[in-house]
Amino acid sequence: MCGVKNNDATIGVTAAVQRGDCDASNIKKNRVYSIMKWAQRAGKSTGIVTTTRITHASPAGAYAHIADRDWESDSNVAAANKDPKKCDDIAEQLVRGETGRHLNIEEFLPSPSPFIDEAIPSSISH
Repeated sequence: MCGVKNNDATIGVTAAVQRGDCDASNIKKNRVYSIMKWAQRAGKSTGIVTTTRITHASPAGAYAHIADRDWESDSNVAAANKDPKKCDDIAEQLVRGETGRHLNIEEFLPSPSPFIDEAIPSSISH
């Protein structure tokens, strides 16, 4: 979502960041901004619609800057022998990150949800 070529399994960073290089991903010049950040700077409301985990690599491209797409939580960072206090995981960036904290949250729907049944005409059979 950034329009910049990066290395395999990295998100929101330049090619100067290799997979697993937490220190390099924390250098400001190695971070690139997504269209989501550009929209926020323009005063637009922003959000994500996804059928996967909100911390999965695909939606994370909208708000995260990380050296490993699998670092969705502190435990994932620690399992890679990195310090979670130095390398913010994807979930942390969603809640506290520059772009993530400004996303507009409308609804988190569990599956199955009665809201979906009400919103979609009887084309769904139970």
